[in-house]
Amino acid sequence: MSVVIPTIGRDHVFRAVESVLAQTEPVLEILVVADTIDEFALPDDRRIRVLRTGPFAGGNTARQAGIDAAVGDVIGLLDDDDEWLPDKIRAQLDLVGENAPDVWIATSRVLMRRSATEVLVQPARPVGADENLLHYMFHKASPRAGHGFIQASTLLFPRSLAAEVQFDRSLKFHQDISWLVDVVAAHPEVRVLQVWDALVTYHSTEGSVSKKIDPAGSIAWARRRLGSDRRTLGDFILTQSLGFARRNGSVGSMVRVIATALRYGRPSPSALVYAVAATAKAGLRGSRGRSSSTPAASPPHATRVVMSPGSSMDDDNPFVSLLVESLPSDIIVEEFRWKTALLGSYDVLHIHWPEHILKGGSRLRGVAKELAFLALIARNRLMARHVRTVHNLRPHEAGTRLNRFVLSAWERSCAVSVYLSDAGREAAAEDDRERRAVTIVHGDYRPFLERLAVDHVETVPGRLLAFGYLRPYKGFEQLITALKQSAPSSGLTLKIAGSPLPRSYATELQLLSEDDERIEVAAGRLGDRELLKEIQASMAVVLPYRQVYNSGAALLALTANRPIIVTASPTMQELALEVGESWVRLVDDWSAESLERAVADLPEPTSAPDLTRRSWETLGRRYADVYRAASSRRRK
Repeated sequence: MSVVIPTIGRDHVFRAVESVLAQTEPVLEILVVADTIDEFALPDDRRIRVLRTGPFAGGNTARQAGIDAAVGDVIGLLDDDDEWLPDKIRAQLDLVGENAPDVWIATSRVLMRRSATEVLVQPARPVGADENLLHYMFHKASPRAGHGFIQASTLLFPRSLAAEVQFDRSLKFHQDISWLVDVVAAHPEVRVLQVWDALVTYHSTEGSVSKKIDPAGSIAWARRRLGSDRRTLGDFILTQSLGFARRNGSVGSMVRVIATALRYGRPSPSALVYAVAATAKAGLRGSRGRSSSTPAASPPHATRVVMSPGSSMDDDNPFVSLLVESLPSDIIVEEFRWKTALLGSYDVLHIHWPEHILKGGSRLRGVAKELAFLALIARNRLMARHVRTVHNLRPHEAGTRLNRFVLSAWERSCAVSVYLSDAGREAAAEDDRERRAVTIVHGDYRPFLERLAVDHVETVPGRLLAFGYLRPYKGFEQLITALKQSAPSSGLTLKIAGSPLPRSYATELQLLSEDDERIEVAAGRLGDRELLKEIQASMAVVLPYRQVYNSGAALLALTANRPIIVTASPTMQELALEVGESWVRLVDDWSAESLERAVADLPEPTSAPDLTRRSWETLGRRYADVYRAASSRRRK
């Protein structure tokens, strides 16, 4: 039996280790995994080993490092500010020994100590014998009843299970429940063995990460992990995500959480009644006196970032949600809203696609937003620093003269411009290159694809796929022409899938390809799982864009282990040098001959490109460094 205790060096870790040493069932080893460079005191016992992963590697990185280094067949997790009661291990192992299913997780009730006098025992009801674990944890049975609660420090499980289903190192919150969701996805037959005694003391400390979670980040996590079950998604948002908004002291945020739950989920009436009542109660408290609704404390030296778009609005591209999830806990991200941006207190304003927030539906509303944005730029000369990620070197659609002036003013106001490739940075204006440009590459989509949990799809020989928004500038016409001119003996087929902009563009592509049965144009947005299945069914993804600076579609295809065929732009040449020309097939012209050469000797679908450089764990730290540096310059 091995015990893994991740720690950030808090004094409580001494108490946690002592509670393990006091177990009536002795343990083989105690692995204290330090996500810090600081020294800390521990009891003197030969079974204690200290590993280091930090600083700022994250709790799940520490947990998995301890599990990987463990020698015991069974793992027990303990957070550094919690403690075990003496019979904890014995009671759980006795229950496991009586049942011994093939795949199991043992848990127990907890004593939730909120203060010296306030103690609550949770959960209120046991998990049913055949009850779905996710339904137990997240469904709201009645407005007054709580949902099931499985706390990390209660968990006991086989080491082999955590070797197969590993803790997601990219997450900074919802870490333990994410692992449980992943276990259920991999092993629907998993048995939860629950001792109905309180065997753990859970200290709800003010420094807890759960008190600092932005509700938008929580919602983004839920949509990725729970989106296939709209009841579970809706109930989770209206309980867990809403709780973070309430702790942050924002009634407006609570209202937005409820609207998001109704938009993306199908919450139960019980969850909806609970959420509305909780929001009304918070509003009533606020009206009686703001002093009773103090926002949760931030970590020391926290950097507050207002970001557009926020992770909960990341509908078509998970880039932003992956970024927010990868940031260390001292970076507090809040979703961009005009009121927050103009009147709120924050250190950094980070905007990814500024042209999107200037869209107003009508020209008058557009002008109003453009003028408000100019006011925001002027306001932040003294109040905050600006950061932009350059996803496109220039907007896809030309704006009005005022629109172009506003976007130019925004670019000039930025303390840092983050480019997604060295080639893009070299193509930037001279003053941007010399004074304030950095390169942080586009991350891979590994965490996103792992959450989709799509069953393997067989590759169709000769099948090519082009996907994304169907826009005239992307060059789909030349791809269709090249495929039509290719020899039938080549065995090539082509599917073009995506939402057309404008809608009439799909008709143009369908008319161009209607006389060749090898080509299919499927107009309409694909869901995430449907898109991944289409990618897996294809032997290569084709991106015929005339000019390519950045392509999330290219990274998505490579993450799914599919080679790409692309125009030989400087950015794609840089990508080919990184992962190999067998994975990035460059073409100078879109002819039948070039296409047939590009598909020759493609990598096997079972192999994978090396995308180590694009790990979100690394990129999150780099973005955090950008925010901290920008914020420190502001304070000076």
